[in-house]
Amino acid sequence: SLPVALIKDLAKDDCQLGDEINNSDSWFISRSPRASVAFSCKQTELLTQIIQEEIAFLDTKAQYSDGSMAVLWRIAGNPNLKATHIQMIYEFASRNLLKCADEVFKYDLKSLLEGGAYVDSPLLGNNSFKLEESSKFDSLLKEIEKVSK
Repeated sequence: SLPVALIKDLAKDDCQLGDEINNSDSWFISRSPRASVAFSCKQTELLTQIIQEEIAFLDTKAQYSDGSMAVLWRIAGNPNLKATHIQMIYEFASRNLLKCADEVFKYDLKSLLEGGAYVDSPLLGNNSFKLEESSKFDSLLKEIEKVSK
């Protein structure tokens, strides 16, 4: 177990692992100290802060860059997610449906929710995800598909 101060410092470090060759590898794309903290954090306040910061970062970008959801991908697999965290992710996805016209954004968002090449622990497979939430996320996934057609 790491001291809280060190965990907070690591949460600020978004330097991806690997080198120029490995940064195209899907495993390396979603690995950084920040992403590791996001995946394993048990502190509700820090997890909330990371989610808010990642969403704000994505919301301010005019154009989506491949792999920009890397920390959110890792958050999706955190077994310590609370209902409020899941709601934050749902609201982010709902608010950004029009961005799904961009195939890369759409793929990354669907991977966050359902899993994919980059995401081995998706939100919908998380033990923190409650079954009663599934219908609203099923509807969300249908809306994501409609945007790109």
